[in-house]
This record gives sequence, C-alpha cells and structure tokens, in this order.
Amino acid sequence: MKRNLVLVALVLLIGISAGAQGYVYNPDNVPSAGGGPNAWPFNIHSAWRYSFIVHAGVLPSAPIKITDIAFAPTSSRTFVASPFQIRMGHTTHRDFSISRPTQFDDILGPCPTICYNGAIQWVTTANAWNDIGLKAPFAYDGKRNLCVEIRYRATRSQGLSSWVGPIPRAYTNTNYVADPYNELKWSYQDSAAIKHRLTYVKKDIVLTRDTQSIGTASVIDYLNGAAGHGVQLAASLGQSPLNLGSCTVFLDTDSVFIYSVAFGPPVFNNYAQILPASGSICGTFSVPKLPVLIGLCVYHSGVTHLRGTITGCANTDGTLLTQ
Repeated sequence: MKRNLVLVALVLLIGISAGAQGYVYNPDNVPSAGGGPNAWPFNIHSAWRYSFIVHAGVLPSAPIKITDIAFAPTSSRTFVASPFQIRMGHTTHRDFSISRPTQFDDILGPCPTICYNGAIQWVTTANAWNDIGLKAPFAYDGKRNLCVEIRYRATRSQGLSSWVGPIPRAYTNTNYVADPYNELKWSYQDSAAIKHRLTYVKKDIVLTRDTQSIGTASVIDYLNGAAGHGVQLAASLGQSPLNLGSCTVFLDTDSVFIYSVAFGPPVFNNYAQILPASGSICGTFSVPKLPVLIGLCVYHSGVTHLRGTITGCANTDGTLLTQ
C-alpha cells in the first residue's frame, strides 16, 4: 500500500514582524442590508458545498494573513453542523463557468488551505458581522484572486445570511445530489452571493509555490520579514519531532502522523542568509521523485530566536500537492 510523505519547512529569524489588524468588506460594510434571509450557504438544506471568488482588486496588494471570515445574518440563531469545513486558495479565475464542466476543485486551485475543519456551533447576532472563528490562517500572496469554499453536513440548517450581488459564486446542495459535501460539479451558479468581511494582519508569512509537482524544485518564499535579520530555511522529509539545536519542534499529529517513518532517516537541507531590505527571501530545495511519494503535504512553522532563546513557535498553514 502506498503512503504519503510529509515535507516540513521551518523558518528561523531574529525578531517578529508585527502588523495591525485590518478588514476587507465585500461588497460593503453595511451588515443590515441585503436580500432574503434564506441565502447561501446557510440555507434550509442539510448539506452544502458552496464556493465564492473575491477579486484581487478588493484585497490588499501586499502579502497578508487572513485570520477570520464573518457573515451578516438576518436573524439571531445558532447554526450547528458536523462536519463543517472552510478552505481557501489562490485562483486565476474571475468567474464560474456553466458553459463547461468546471469543478469546484478547479477553481479552488491545487493547494488550498484548510482554515476550519470539524464541528461548529455558530451563535449569530442579527444584522451584525459574526466571525466564524477560523482555526488556521490563510497566507494570501497579494496578487491573485481568492476562492473561499464552505462545505458541511447538518441535521437541518436555518436561513442565516443576507445576500447581495454581484459576487461570483456556485453551489450544490441536497436538492441536487445525495452527497454535496463531496460533490465536485455544481448544480447552479449566478452572481448573487452573501456579503462577507475578511479579517487580516500583515505579518511575516511563509508561502510555497502552489504550481509545484513532485520531482521538481519546490520554492518557499518568506515575506514581510524585517530587513537585516538572519534567516535559515530547513526542509525535511522526516518524522516528528524535529530536533533543532537545543529546541525540539513537535508538529501536529495530523501534519506528520506516521507517513514517512518506514522510509528511513530524514533528508535535511539548510539555507542561511541575511534578509534584504525588501523583507523577502526565497529558499529552494528539490523534492525527490520517489515511487512511494504519491502526495506531498507542505506544512510551515515559524520559530523566532531572540538572544539565543526560542521565544515562539507556531504552525501556520498547510498546502497539498499531488502528482
């Protein structure tokens, strides 16, 4: 039986790049205005797969971390679903096409980030912004369009969010297919979509190119870092924990699990340089083309050194690559 391997990217630097919190409103910051209460995707159906596109012109033209998403309900209720999932990804698409058999995954792109995964109990206040409470941020490159996808199964949903237009969106629900949570093709598409608010911060972010494939050099970008600080990139096809000098980095079991334990010792590559005034570096390493490597999960951790002491370690976001 084939198994996946896990690639882990670590960034070591001096100091932390901080940024103020900001908001993106699409199309406006008027939570009390919109269409009917039974709008997408929190409708009366028990299962949904819903996707919408945020154009780059609405988003900041700089790399940011999107830390949460909020919607504007027309009533005060509690939405309960399990499973519930939100994924975000960069996309070159501006619209959905119903003239060809496009699929949800084609729009979402090859490397979506799972920002929420699991059960949810979302208590809402009418005519106000209500954050979902994302579990992981999305690292936005400041250039491309953003695709947001929501999937869930519930006993029965309630109409919660007001809608406006035009925001490109597509959906499928239990009116159309038996299992829309896993359905790839949408059943309907038009320009009326739910308004939303994105919360973001401009911090140091780590991005891997989502155009990579197994067997080619993979590029990792470190963006928004402070100029003049030392940076080291390390990549490992190995298992958790990773020993980093006197510090041991324990990765989430969902990130590493037991994928690569059976295939020998880790492969480690190190890169060291001084961060330039642009605040960005790029580290490149080759991913081996192995018969057992049928999928590549890329996970990032930021480890901050200050006077020789580890002051912080946090997993950010993961991407998925396949052959």
